[in-house]
Amino acid sequence: MIQTVQPIPKGKEFFKHKKNYKGAPHKQSDTVFEVFDAFFVEQLFDTIIELGSGAGGFSLYLAEKFGAKFHTFDIINKMDRYSDVRKRIESFESHVYFEDIFRSSNLKKLFAANKRILLLCDNGDKLRELQAFAPLLKNNDVIMVHDYFPTALDYENQNIWRCCAFTDADENYPDLYPYYKNELAKAFWMCRIKK
Repeated sequence: MIQTVQPIPKGKEFFKHKKNYKGAPHKQSDTVFEVFDAFFVEQLFDTIIELGSGAGGFSLYLAEKFGAKFHTFDIINKMDRYSDVRKRIESFESHVYFEDIFRSSNLKKLFAANKRILLLCDNGDKLRELQAFAPLLKNNDVIMVHDYFPTALDYENQNIWRCCAFTDADENYPDLYPYYKNELAKAFWMCRIKK
C-alpha cells in the first residue's frame, strides 16, 4: 500500500483540492461534484455512509443531496473549527457521528438495517476501512476509496494530486468488481460493486 503524501517540486505546486463547498472546507478535487452528480443521476441508494467527515465540505454536499439517508463518521470533530457546518449538515436531517468506526455499533446497525448502501472510505486508514467493511456489504452495495490511482506509476506521473492511499494492487476482494471506474477515478475515487 502507498499511503503517502509526496512533496511537489518547486514551481509545480497544485492546491486545487484545498477548496470549500458553500463555505465548508473539503479536500476533494475540482471535478468531484460534477463526477458525483453524474453518478447519482444513474445510481440510487437507500443509505450513504461516509467514513471521514473532515471539515465537513463534502459531507455538506452529500447531506444536501440525501438528507436523512446520509450518515457521516469521524473520530475527531474537525467541524467545530468551522462554526456552523455540523448544524448545516444536521439541518438536512443527516446524521453526524464522532466515534471510532471500528468499534461503532451505530455503523454496524446501518449495515444490518439498510437495503442498498454506498460506503465512502475517506478516513485515516483507507485500506483498513476497506478490509473491515467490505465483508459487510450486500450484493449490489457499492464501496469507494478516496485518494485512488490505478497504479503507483499513474500517481508518480502526475502533478495534480498530492496523496495516493490506494491502488488496484492493494485490492484482493474477488467479490468486488470495478464500477464507474474511469468516471470516478477523475476525482481520485476508486469504486467497486459487490456481486
